[in-house]
Amino acid sequence: MNHALFKNDSLPSHCLGVMDPMKKHQARFKEKAVVKCVKALARMRSFSAGKSMHWETNGNDSRQQEADNLFTTIDSLGDKNGALELFEIILYMQEHYQNLFSHKDVDGQMVVDEERLTSFAAFLRDQIDRDHDGLISREEFIKGYCIWQMHMAKLINQSKQEVLAKQTGVY
Repeated sequence: MNHALFKNDSLPSHCLGVMDPMKKHQARFKEKAVVKCVKALARMRSFSAGKSMHWETNGNDSRQQEADNLFTTIDSLGDKNGALELFEIILYMQEHYQNLFSHKDVDGQMVVDEERLTSFAAFLRDQIDRDHDGLISREEFIKGYCIWQMHMAKLINQSKQEVLAKQTGVY
């Protein structure tokens, strides 16, 4: 723009007063976002103040007693060492929920799908095992008992739906 024709033309150095309100808007937006984050952190802290995010063990609670009894039952199937191992969970599943993992083979005989059983038992173990040592302690089991029940209920409902689908012929 060094041509003589454009010598007297000059472009404004600022954007005609538009940038000032835009910068103010951006600053307010950032400030609101920070305030929202601080408020959310404050709510989280007030919610968890003095409370544990996990189920506290209390011997008087019937659900915790039920969890403790189930832990003892499963542990008694194995080495009774006070921790649940994968093979003990598999033994319990085979004994009590074999029908959920069974299917008919080519001869029409009911057989247990060992791969499905093992993968489900490993999944349960991994969901409840908080310290990821491959063992479920009594405390971990009691705290994770609701997770155990939820996944078992899902498996039972899924199995019922599969049976119903086979009976009606709808897959």
